[in-house]
Amino acid sequence: MQNQEGIVRLSLFYKPDLQVCHYKSVSEPNRKIVFDKPVGEAEYYYIFLIYSGGLEYLNSGNATPLSDNRFVICKPNEPCKIYSVPNVDTRYCIINFSGRLFDDDESQLLRAFNNRKSGEDNIYSIDETANPPLVRLLIDSFSEYAKKRLSKAHYSSIIKMLASEICIVFDKTHPNDVERYSDEYDLRIYDFICRNFNKNITIDTVTEKFFVSRWYVNNLCHRFYQLPFKQMITDIRMLYARGLFMRNEGITMVKVAQLCGYKEYSAFFRAYNNYFGVSPKEDYEKYISTGSFFNLPT
Repeated sequence: MQNQEGIVRLSLFYKPDLQVCHYKSVSEPNRKIVFDKPVGEAEYYYIFLIYSGGLEYLNSGNATPLSDNRFVICKPNEPCKIYSVPNVDTRYCIINFSGRLFDDDESQLLRAFNNRKSGEDNIYSIDETANPPLVRLLIDSFSEYAKKRLSKAHYSSIIKMLASEICIVFDKTHPNDVERYSDEYDLRIYDFICRNFNKNITIDTVTEKFFVSRWYVNNLCHRFYQLPFKQMITDIRMLYARGLFMRNEGITMVKVAQLCGYKEYSAFFRAYNNYFGVSPKEDYEKYISTGSFFNLPT
């Protein structure tokens, strides 16, 4: 039995340009199809993420197991069928988006989707051992944002961050096949920032490592994330904090502050209160008692 847990829709034009659906599939004795993308779907890209449990991806008659933290990507006109595994509870997410979501200078972020043959090289793993587990942070944020109606710009930036992560993995595994772009260096800078947000990172850390100006870093962050460097770091840290609250009942506020990159709890407290309008402890206690946080600021 398949239950929809939450849904987000974003329309920039007359059609939905982004849809995020969360599902929970309760174990059943028989194998059933849970996702079937027909060949005729000519407009949308898909990302199928599995949080926990087990599913099977069917390709050319061969079934590939999908376990925790794996995902399948599909480009327009590429068929995809995913089946349930008997007697296994599963939680997963289906993201579909239009290429209109990406500006002309951002279209290269879709090369992991476009620069390969249909049905090939489209299964990826999320590295949860990395520090920090950035993609996990993004996945957690989807369901939370669905309730809080985050801005259109921020919705699209989340998908672009995920596409960027997929793109980087694709480049590492296809060094001879992928088309090279003039701003590939920007992806390396952006990836460095995202992977080090909970460390003692400053804009000068980035400028000194990559030999670029402060203006260049701020412009890059604004292009990929719609915020300048300092605000982007704070934004990711705050969302990561809520993700920690959601996954770690009983965690201390001091520990959350440390995991988010703050040496002093007082600095974390001020940042959290300024961002959400409520203290970390109050927000956490509301989530524990009601299952939801205070509303995001408008």
